[in-house]
Amino acid sequence: SKDFECSHLIINLGENVIDSLVVGSSFKDRFQDLINYLRPNESVPVVVVGVFWNKENVRSELLDVAAANEFDFVDLQDLNGNYDFTAKGLFTDPGVQSHPGDLGMRIIAERIWQKLAF
Repeated sequence: SKDFECSHLIINLGENVIDSLVVGSSFKDRFQDLINYLRPNESVPVVVVGVFWNKENVRSELLDVAAANEFDFVDLQDLNGNYDFTAKGLFTDPGVQSHPGDLGMRIIAERIWQKLAF
């Protein structure tokens, strides 16, 4: 593991993973390896954040790792497809517009915050 101190390890990745490539891959194992590498020790709680976009295979792999290790999981699945949570209309690029906007980011932050036990 890395030599650093932290009270919690929050991992939010998966948005740029191609969902169809996860099936039959070593994604889950490599994700577990990443957590093991980053987590300073087993007393540090881990929070795994799900994906904002519709990536059910990625979400499932993240959720499996979280469940197998009894890590907290922040599910974002219900935010998908609701334009109120995106940056729609704020940018000209449609790809940028599909990202979480201010409201979406606030909800994601609140959900993560709820998992942190200080």
